[in-house]
Amino acid sequence: MVDSDGDITKLLPLWLEAGVNAVEPFEVAAGMDVNAVRREFGDELFICGGFDKRALPQGRDAIDTEFQRLRPTIEAGRYMLCIDHSIPPDSPWDNVRYYLD
Repeated sequence: MVDSDGDITKLLPLWLEAGVNAVEPFEVAAGMDVNAVRREFGDELFICGGFDKRALPQGRDAIDTEFQRLRPTIEAGRYMLCIDHSIPPDSPWDNVRYYLD
């Protein structure tokens, strides 16, 4: 597993060739889209992350929208849902608990 930041699109084929088969956190702000990566690489790659942390301060509707965006990859499997880095400091605790539930 490799922990990476930024847009890693061009690195993924090289990492797979080198034997890396899991990557996280799939930073949405950098343009990483777990649905697009899943379509391109199938179940060859285990994906961890990709939930846009910027949804947490915005509230339940934004959190629900983010879950719906990720639904295809969630249903495809070989995916661990988690935020794409640390919880933003301006995230209300009720929003974080809602995300976790």
